[in-house]
Amino acid sequence: MHVVGTFSVYAALGLAFGFGAWLLGRLEPMARMVGFGLGLVQLPGGLRGVVAPAMVGAAVAFWVWTASFVPPTDLVDWVALGAAVIGSVALVAIGPAYWDSLVRQRRRRWLVAGGAGLLGCVSAWLDMTVLVSLYPFLHAVAEVCTAVLWVLSFRVLAGEVIERSAPRRLVLLLASVAAVLALGFLVVGGPSWAAGRLRHTAMHHVYAGRLLARSHQLPTLSVETVRRQPEAEASQRTMIRHDARPVDACPAAWWPADAPAAPASLRAEIPEQPNIVVFYVDTLRADVASDPRIMPNLARFTRASQQFTRTYSTGSDTRSCLPAMVRGRYDLERKDENDVLHVARAHGMPMALAIGTSPRDFLAKHVPQFRFDEVLEVPDSDANKTVWGYGAHLFTSERLVDESLAWLAAQNRKRFFLWQFHYDLHGWRELDQKELWRKARALGVPRLRGEWGRYSAVAGIIDAEFGRFLRELERMDLRKDTVIVFLADHGEGMGRQGFWLHSVFLWESLVRVPLVVHLPGLDGQKVDTHVSTIDLGPTLVRLIDPNASLLPYHGEDLLTQLGPDRPPRRFPMLMRSVLKEQVARLGVIDPESGRKLVLPVESGQPEVHDLSASEPDDVDIALAEPATVERLLPVVSDGPMNPRARRKHDRCWRTLSDPDPEADSLATEGRQMKRSKTGGPT
Repeated sequence: MHVVGTFSVYAALGLAFGFGAWLLGRLEPMARMVGFGLGLVQLPGGLRGVVAPAMVGAAVAFWVWTASFVPPTDLVDWVALGAAVIGSVALVAIGPAYWDSLVRQRRRRWLVAGGAGLLGCVSAWLDMTVLVSLYPFLHAVAEVCTAVLWVLSFRVLAGEVIERSAPRRLVLLLASVAAVLALGFLVVGGPSWAAGRLRHTAMHHVYAGRLLARSHQLPTLSVETVRRQPEAEASQRTMIRHDARPVDACPAAWWPADAPAAPASLRAEIPEQPNIVVFYVDTLRADVASDPRIMPNLARFTRASQQFTRTYSTGSDTRSCLPAMVRGRYDLERKDENDVLHVARAHGMPMALAIGTSPRDFLAKHVPQFRFDEVLEVPDSDANKTVWGYGAHLFTSERLVDESLAWLAAQNRKRFFLWQFHYDLHGWRELDQKELWRKARALGVPRLRGEWGRYSAVAGIIDAEFGRFLRELERMDLRKDTVIVFLADHGEGMGRQGFWLHSVFLWESLVRVPLVVHLPGLDGQKVDTHVSTIDLGPTLVRLIDPNASLLPYHGEDLLTQLGPDRPPRRFPMLMRSVLKEQVARLGVIDPESGRKLVLPVESGQPEVHDLSASEPDDVDIALAEPATVERLLPVVSDGPMNPRARRKHDRCWRTLSDPDPEADSLATEGRQMKRSKTGGPT
């Protein structure tokens, strides 16, 4: 439906504007027939060649310019605008004046028309699939190319069919009817119908440039804007009330409070000084992880462990998830001595990270605080190939397990901290296909259709290595003293609304992740309370040091969620998504009401989703529950994941540590900045 909706808009644009371009090319004879263009006919030939292109160029410029109801705001918008204007002007200028001289043979005309239409289809397909979310600049270029090619194709076809056919009047009538229908499709109900299939594109330009977005935003957003006006005004009032607080006021919901300890009876069942292993899988969806056909070893491990069935990540990309896991806090950029790696190092635990080359290079730049004493690095691409982020084509899971087992054998029974960073699933599209299916057949992984088959096959291969690692731990007599955590950082779009990757959105498929914790001495159970991956850090800290305070953390000790009397969460469960290193969406999970609020930064219109629904992200209930918006929106705006509130959180945290109001407070800084004429805190 993504393809159908998009192509319907493209085809209507091409047909309507292509027929209009042909009419402009026939402007002079039509003017003679009607009688109102005598003045235009008397113009010099060169000037007549400028009038029609200028008219089309102005129309396209207006179309592109008003796509988001504001003038272009960045270089990409200006390039898209310029390319659209220049392309349309050149097309119409060449078409009416020079087309006959360029292509004289009829066969060549048909060849050019068919080739332009086919290339337009290829350009549209690339724009809707390959380029989604990765290259915004190419989105604009692809849309301009598609529009120009299809306008050219329809213009040539219209001229060829109408001018060369014997019953010209009938053909002209049919072409006119088709053009009018296409124009009616664009003006009346078509864009609204297409927008139902492309509702995601109306909220973010990651899918579409201004040409396509303009066609379905105007008729739908005009209605939505009116319906959302009371909600938008209420949200603005809420924001103003919170911004009007004293500059030194710390958000009450975020003022730290210590957490209760796990029940003594529960803690007594666990080894006093356990080893810790984190089996971390990048880009694993919760629904795939819970499928025993694909991941049977994880299913067996889950039955003997603590399975947290409602685990939400702090974001839909690694940079939003991994720092929060390690630090146990939402202010991701800060460095302190409270993260789990510092605590493990302070307690003398040997620490090792098993990881591939490309993710290690990526994390060294974007998550520098993720440092271990030893790194067991495994190449994931050829030596002569530079890979960063995407592009690794060699499997690493088997070698990561081998390196980990060799490192464990060398520890001589010392208490250890091991983190395996499995990255193969992140590159499920780039991995060598022959090797992938060979491994999948050998392991008996069920082969699903299309892209799901490749993704699930990689997940099955990682699961097989997880099972082998568990068996080797058992053989080495280490499992009875080792806490094993299996989790993922985020999921993958896998074609939802045309989106195949991760980041940008906060859909359930992107932020619902598996989290299974094996605690030696405890029976397996399912825990249905809402938890967050930010709870990993404080949980591991208290496993290393049972007397550690959770005052510095936003997460909770997961052991407190295992007993019958589960304390409420101290802090909200926040999320964020990014696009090109810019925050795109902020979100919060409300465990009490089972609601998820998502605030797209670009539109500023909050969405509310019912987590109990079968497909929560399909229905936005914000208009039906304004009280939920009023209650949860300040939590997002005041939260430390909001760049606007981050400075205040840093000051509040330092004020807690050093409560001298004159030495380090928001008010003091505001006065200093005002005296220096640099503005107040932002």
